[in-house]
Amino acid sequence: MAQRINSRTKGSRNERSVADVMKQWTGYEFARTPQSGGLHWKKKNTTGDVICIDEKHGLRFPLTIECKAHHDLDFSYMLDGTMGKKTNKIIHFWDQALRESEEVNKIPMLTIRRNGMPKDTHFIVFQSFFINPLLEKNMGIIFEYGVMTYTNRSTNLKLTIMNSRDLVKLDYTSFYKYSKKFLRNGKKK
Repeated sequence: MAQRINSRTKGSRNERSVADVMKQWTGYEFARTPQSGGLHWKKKNTTGDVICIDEKHGLRFPLTIECKAHHDLDFSYMLDGTMGKKTNKIIHFWDQALRESEEVNKIPMLTIRRNGMPKDTHFIVFQSFFINPLLEKNMGIIFEYGVMTYTNRSTNLKLTIMNSRDLVKLDYTSFYKYSKKFLRNGKKK
């Protein structure tokens, strides 16, 4: 039972950290979703683990944020072919983020931390066809940690992974406008 409490505590702490990163990036207030995404009243605003709670921007916020903290996070599983979808935690987490975003017609964003990372640092995962055109428009930004793109041709899965410290360098107003246009034009599956 003690391990479960520690896991919940770790998850809650991680979600609060993501809320802080999102506030730093957007300028809006964020909070943990009641019951960590398990609550679905006012569905438009409560899917995901962290939500924008700004009175005016909250309902317009274009992302569903799924937060994960895991001790055994290893990106090599995505490349070596030895791990299946059920044991590859990153792909499993992404599938959850994607499902939740589709319920409310928002863009999925997955945040992942592994043990030992600085507390305010997260891996941020987006679908490549969504984020890469925006990153190309912002070529003047110098990313401290770089951007990694993962492509699996057999499943047609394309993900772009970046560091949260680089995410906050993107102008949120431009990101927001781009996201709304992307959603109006219909998300690709």
